Amino acid sequence: MTPTYLRAPAYAQGAQRPIDEIPALRADADLLATLQAVGLESYAHLEGPLERLAAQAIGETLSRAAVAPEEVEVIVMASTLYAMGSGHDTEYASRLMQRIVQEAGLTRAMPCGIGFTQCVNIVSAIEVARGLVCAGHRHVLVLTADAMPPEHARIVEPGISVVSDVASCLLVSAERGQGPALTLDTLRKAVDWQLLDVSPKDNFPEYLRRTVQGMKAAAIQLMEAERSAPSDYAQLLTNTINRSVVRIFSQATGMPPDKVFKDNVARLAHCDAADIVINLADWLDGADPAPGTRVMLAANGPFIWGAVSASVC
Repeated sequence: MTPTYLRAPAYAQGAQRPIDEIPALRADADLLATLQAVGLESYAHLEGPLERLAAQAIGETLSRAAVAPEEVEVIVMASTLYAMGSGHDTEYASRLMQRIVQEAGLTRAMPCGIGFTQCVNIVSAIEVARGLVCAGHRHVLVLTADAMPPEHARIVEPGISVVSDVASCLLVSAERGQGPALTLDTLRKAVDWQLLDVSPKDNFPEYLRRTVQGMKAAAIQLMEAERSAPSDYAQLLTNTINRSVVRIFSQATGMPPDKVFKDNVARLAHCDAADIVINLADWLDGADPAPGTRVMLAANGPFIWGAVSASVC
């Protein structure tokens, strides 16, 4: 397979606010106390247009990678699109993408959308981008961009986290180029369609059991494909839902808690599909890892799980 590189992860966020300002939590002191007890302190709230936030993240990635906007051939957007509009607004996603590419100067890039797998959208997008690179494209930009409209409560059911407004991106390229980069090594996913029928509100123990089972399955498939063990990875970069969930993910993957990146739990809570890109960007900036250092990126969705291994280069 053609070597592919994950390059220059970056992100932009809304204004930092304490979670006790969220109306749903102001009205529920018990839930607020529960979320604070599992490590949540603040979240990101976007006041302006989403396309401006997306363009800011894109600009940071392209600057770090020293890639001009006109060199990007495809943009793969991984988004839950909370504010999709009415059922008759069939052009909402296309119009949003139009505003993003115009704001970021990516007017030559062909669009591609990933949306079925929510928090695992990023893994699906990276997989699609790798395929496009293997098919001959030089630079594919992977973007996540989501912001909650005012009428949404921001609560991750069943009351385990809150959602931040962020945009994140990275390049998937056929060349190493400039800026921080990792080789994309292996990618595996697991799915449990029937889990969609289990309500986390009504049967949380069963929902949690099968969620852990799915995360474990994706990680095991990855390590079996690489003939590796948890000790071969320097860091686990996963969803920042809350500190208890992060511990559960570390157990499911076999990674010790001290190798799990959790700096953004208190600061940003859950960023939907952007979590692992944000954590990767911050870890690369803070750790300054040596070439050859291997990491596992693991994303958890409502019925699908993804695990990616990559090596610093």
